[in-house]
Amino acid sequence: MRRIQSRVKKLSSLFPAKPSTAPQEHIREMAVKRLSDEDLMVLRRLILSRQAGRPVLEVTERESRALEAHQSAFAEEAARAGYTLTTVRSR
Repeated sequence: MRRIQSRVKKLSSLFPAKPSTAPQEHIREMAVKRLSDEDLMVLRRLILSRQAGRPVLEVTERESRALEAHQSAFAEEAARAGYTLTTVRSR
């Protein structure tokens, strides 16, 4: 039984617990982590409005700043990963 457990342990160490994500997904996750709580809440409200079918005809100044913060964080994370925005978006 101990041999089986040691083999299982060795095999499990060869495979990551979480599957690796695509570069764009990883960059998106890192960008979101850089946003402030307030920016995240504003973006969440925008997303929920769109999902509910309410078109966003005009964004407020605060929403615009939150969107700009997200775009900036995404661009910075993409650059840190060695990508340009055109490269990442086209994937």
